[in-house]
Amino acid sequence: SPIPAVPATATVVSSASQSFTYQVTAAPIGSLSSVTFGAEVLGKDANSLALLSLTSGDRNPVSIFPQAQLKTASMVFVPAGPVSVGQAFQIQLTLSNIGQGDAVTVTPQALTPFGIGAATFVNVTPAVEDILTTSTAKVFTYNYVAASVGHLQYQGAVTGFDQGNNPISTSSTGGAVTPLNITIQAASSLSLSLSTLPATASVGQTVSVIAHIANVGEA
Repeated sequence: SPIPAVPATATVVSSASQSFTYQVTAAPIGSLSSVTFGAEVLGKDANSLALLSLTSGDRNPVSIFPQAQLKTASMVFVPAGPVSVGQAFQIQLTLSNIGQGDAVTVTPQALTPFGIGAATFVNVTPAVEDILTTSTAKVFTYNYVAASVGHLQYQGAVTGFDQGNNPISTSSTGGAVTPLNITIQAASSLSLSLSTLPATASVGQTVSVIAHIANVGEA
């Protein structure tokens, strides 16, 4: 259908020029498309009032790429926890492309920790996914080592680009990583003490030696 111009009309004096702007919105598509535009201009001669018209051919093609959309499908701890100080654990983030176009340079961003406790970040694999095609998923694995006792939450996002080089992310498309909790405990630690019963004994008397073992850790 015809697209209105802004301004709708104008007076163009001799040796002057006038620009008209047409605003259009690319509709959702499933494959790469190209759109061309044509325009028709109508006017009158200011003296004779003779009608003037000019029609442009199709020109200035615009390429329209199908939009990619990133969404966090799941985010889980491995193991599920609790974990002990010094223990390695993972956060596995499953990312889906639910859009109609491919996503490129898909990059997992650093997760933000909240709470009391600490864990040391080791790495994330893969560090970047070159292309995530439509209707597919990818698991990104964050590796950590528990560092101090407490409870931690993690939150973050994954970013990338669509085929038109427009930035996209889970946050901007309603798929932000939801907070995830893990408990870090002090590692198991044993203490040992010995006692004898009785404390003194005669030759030939039976003496019991008792070993007392205690777990002074939290795990």
